[in-house]
Amino acid sequence: MKKFLLLSLLIISMGSFAQKKANSPEKHTALKNTFEKGQLDVNLGIGLLANRYYYYSGSRISPPINVSIEKAVTENLSFGGFLAYVRSVYKNAGYYTYYDHNSNNWIYAGYNDKLTVTYGIFGARGAFHLAQYIQVENLDLYGGAMLGWSFAKSTYYTDNSNGRANPYRTTGYGGLVGGFYVGGRYRFTDRIGVFGELGFALSY
Repeated sequence: MKKFLLLSLLIISMGSFAQKKANSPEKHTALKNTFEKGQLDVNLGIGLLANRYYYYSGSRISPPINVSIEKAVTENLSFGGFLAYVRSVYKNAGYYTYYDHNSNNWIYAGYNDKLTVTYGIFGARGAFHLAQYIQVENLDLYGGAMLGWSFAKSTYYTDNSNGRANPYRTTGYGGLVGGFYVGGRYRFTDRIGVFGELGFALSY
């Protein structure tokens, strides 16, 4: 499988720190250590580059969307699941002629085609966090790996009645995918922040 570079840009990261952090008097102050055992992070991101999609001149490609949930199981390690998705749509319109045997005439008619292709990946990922070693206020740097399963679906529709398929669906793609990534998360509060990631085999 050919692998491309993916830049996954931040949208929002929401976290819940361990109970001792939530109950401390400094709950709403800036955080010195932005990663600790027991915290739970929910991330929503938009990718800038997708490497799996159908493209034809005039196609519309949606930004890749990814969602992940991660739990800090030690002071440095987190594990969780993720789901990634991208969709491309190609539309075409034109005219064609065919011979109608009932009327014994040539018919001039228009048609509209639409092809929709959806790709996705779901699986698990884990990361090693550097907050104990690189202590920058509110910043959590990390690197990790992922392993997942890819899937795809295509749907084609046309109103052309001249012997063309109308409609059909197929799901002929899927398999194991893996990759590595590095990233960083910056927290504005103990519950809301932003993140960005750079890696291979993480697009869909």
